[in-house]
Amino acid sequence: MIITSEFSGGRDIAAKLETLSKRLNKRVTRDALTTGAEAIRGPAARNAPRRSPAPDMADNIQVMTARARPGETAAVKMGPTTHHWYAFFVEHGTMHMSAQPFMRPAFDQHWRSALEIVRDAFWTELAAVGVSRSVSAPTMPEAPDGGDIL
Repeated sequence: MIITSEFSGGRDIAAKLETLSKRLNKRVTRDALTTGAEAIRGPAARNAPRRSPAPDMADNIQVMTARARPGETAAVKMGPTTHHWYAFFVEHGTMHMSAQPFMRPAFDQHWRSALEIVRDAFWTELAAVGVSRSVSAPTMPEAPDGGDIL
C-alpha cells in the first residue's frame, strides 16, 4: 500500500528547502520523513502478532529509504522486512485466516503526531544546515476522509 501526503501550510518549509542544493534538500527531507515515520513504526511493531521463535515479524518492522517518484524530493517506506513477506496476509487476512491488522491501526491512530514530528524535524534539520526559521510553523491539515492523507 502506498500512502502519500502533502503538507498543508508547508509553504514556509518548502521555500526554505528551495534555498538548499538538490542533494541537501533530499537529505533533509528524507531525514525528516524517517523521523516522523517512527511515530507509526513503533506502535505497528507493538501491535503486530508475535510467535516464537524470536526474532519475529514484530521485531522486523523497519523504516527504509524508498525510490522517490517523479516530482518528489525523497520517500521512505515502512513495513516488515522482505524476510517476513507473509505480513501482508497477516494484515489483510486470507480465505483461511482472519486479518490481524497492525500497520493500518497504527497509521490511523498516529498519523497526526507523525506529521507534527515531520514538521518539527524539518525545522531541526534546516537549522542544522544553517537555515534560520524566520517564519511561523505550518498548521496541521484537517482529519482526512476515509483515514488516508492524500
